[in-house]
Amino acid sequence: MAGSKILVLGATGPTGINVLRELIHRKLSAVVYARTPSKIPPELQSSPYIEIIQGEFRASDEPALSRAIAQCYAVISLIGPVLGEVRSYTPTFFADIYTQQVLPLMIQHSVPRILAMSTVSVYRQEDSFSFLRWLNSLVIRLLFSTAQKNMFAVEAAFDNDKQAHELDWTVYRMVIVLGGCDEQSWQKDRAAGEMYAGPVGAKGFSLLSRRGQLARWLVDAALDKNGQWSQKMPAVSRVAGGKSSKAA
Repeated sequence: MAGSKILVLGATGPTGINVLRELIHRKLSAVVYARTPSKIPPELQSSPYIEIIQGEFRASDEPALSRAIAQCYAVISLIGPVLGEVRSYTPTFFADIYTQQVLPLMIQHSVPRILAMSTVSVYRQEDSFSFLRWLNSLVIRLLFSTAQKNMFAVEAAFDNDKQAHELDWTVYRMVIVLGGCDEQSWQKDRAAGEMYAGPVGAKGFSLLSRRGQLARWLVDAALDKNGQWSQKMPAVSRVAGGKSSKAA
């Protein structure tokens, strides 16, 4: 039976910290599964809404990951290549984490919902041509090809893995994300404007977003009961030309 919390993977990075701030702001209980919890700001570590379980994605730590997943009804995952470390990754490193560890444990514990990170370098049939996306993808392919291959492998995993077919998954394709993760930056960025979700190149798509905006969208999507993005891969960005909003 699913638990009552939201699991955050990749919570020690800048966007992950923004997600934690958003969850605390909404008084939503969360579990963080992290290799290095000390990277999380002390005021977030001490929040009554945050539980931290230390562990890595390896077989010896699977009981800890299982304990984290068992408490939750949804997973927000920000795990992905760190560009300075990509040489140490195999091309399917992150896809294997999902198919060999996260998805099986979600099914075991009846956790239905996961949002997994990818990139707009991934092309979908519904996309239109975008020169900026093409240029961005070319640069990534030339400089960080292993990172890009990992994101393609994540796409393939959710498209083709039989376990994924049993789950309410969304693979959100990130654009260039800017902004800090301190309290002031999060508050400013979450009100920086409307978010676009949908095909690349459609009206409203842009190649930029702010971390606080993305965190707000991720929590909204994790809570969505209508299945708007169920088993889909929307590109997620700031609305092109969007105005600042007063986010609740």
